[in-house]
Amino acid sequence: MVRLVGASPFLNRYRHSLDDKGRVILPAKWRQQLEGGGYVAEWVGGCLAVFPPEEFERVSTDLAEKAKRGERERRAMRMFFAGASDVQPDKQGRVALPASAREYARLTGEVVLAGAGSRIEIWNPEAYEREEEEGRSVLHSADGIADFV
Repeated sequence: MVRLVGASPFLNRYRHSLDDKGRVILPAKWRQQLEGGGYVAEWVGGCLAVFPPEEFERVSTDLAEKAKRGERERRAMRMFFAGASDVQPDKQGRVALPASAREYARLTGEVVLAGAGSRIEIWNPEAYEREEEEGRSVLHSADGIADFV
């Protein structure tokens, strides 16, 4: 189950462009949950994830616990923290994405901001199109998802 923090979940998808300083503007609906700052991290599937502080803490704790399982989990945890940075939206609602994070997610020019319940995902548009196609196929059939609905 997706644990939602704040007043409302991050919903929908938007296309925006990175400016010349590597900043992206957040949709107005999402800004309130990040007024006090948040965290951006390299995420599963080759995208970036922007977390409100409470959700970042929950994910961090969960990853640290899973890292006790074995080397693969420790490596994933290590890269998650090494690829994470704190972010503070400016007065226009823009967040600066570190160069290393933009490189990881192959972000240049236009990006897709996708609501993912408790986090925002920032995708390269071509990668997001593939993810969206595959995700819709899975959702349509719910194939391989026990007790999804």
